[in-house]
Amino acid sequence: MNGRLSWPRSVLLSVSGCVVALSLAGCSPEFGAVSGLSVDASGRPIGLLLTCSRDARLDVALLQDYTVTATPSTVGEWTAKTALTGTGSVNLSEPGPGWSTKTQLGTLVDGRRYVISWLSTSNRWASEAVSFTVADLAKIPPGQVRFVDSVSADRITPHYRVATMADFQGQECVIRQ
Repeated sequence: MNGRLSWPRSVLLSVSGCVVALSLAGCSPEFGAVSGLSVDASGRPIGLLLTCSRDARLDVALLQDYTVTATPSTVGEWTAKTALTGTGSVNLSEPGPGWSTKTQLGTLVDGRRYVISWLSTSNRWASEAVSFTVADLAKIPPGQVRFVDSVSADRITPHYRVATMADFQGQECVIRQ
């Protein structure tokens, strides 16, 4: 009798292990959007979103300090009351009525590396991020956007460009996968 019960149990354990492995593999979000960075007339940062997939719905803007890349810290986090599709934006200093603030933006510090990205609260979607410093932010005129224009041949190093909003919205989505 033990021989008969041990066979189904081992099959059950193997199948359970496969199900767990497959479900863990499915936990990573799909990259379906790109980020951009602009400034308002006072030079305050504005996070921009451009979805690349018609199914992408993103509702969280996340600003992190990646100066110490092993342990990024969140320096700003905002959630849209309605998920964004197509294009979207949030003023990181004054988010506006369609947003709730989880982490209020403080003063950005010169010499630190910041990253703005977008994601969905469901963890289904994420955006390609934009990295910047305070010096990079100061080089963006109002109405212009910093975004990833291309990536290196190894698909790791992003190349940034500052251009018009129309250029940002008209770009092909550059996503490193």
